[in-house]
Amino acid sequence: MASFCRAGKDSIQLIEAAFGRTRQWIGARKYRDWKSPFYQFANRLAHLFFLREECGLEAWLANIYFIGDPYYPTNRGQWDDWLQEVRFELGIGDCAIDGLVELFVPVKGIEK
Repeated sequence: MASFCRAGKDSIQLIEAAFGRTRQWIGARKYRDWKSPFYQFANRLAHLFFLREECGLEAWLANIYFIGDPYYPTNRGQWDDWLQEVRFELGIGDCAIDGLVELFVPVKGIEK
């Protein structure tokens, strides 16, 4: 989830404008630079805004978080703490986001 924007100079203004409209739609409490450290998360929110508000589509963004993945074991409490940090860094801590669904899926029965 941690990522940085690597866009060229020509694209940065477009990205910043899209992020500004998305922050306003979400009702972000504080300005944060969405180009880092959670660019991919912010970018997906901007796509959700674009589809729902600018295109008028009933779009959904489903973020799926795996619990107990043997590769990188994470429990629900760890996900909750991480997502709280992400939302804080983006300035959207307690904002409800239309069309955003977060699913926590336990991983069971994986054969190696």
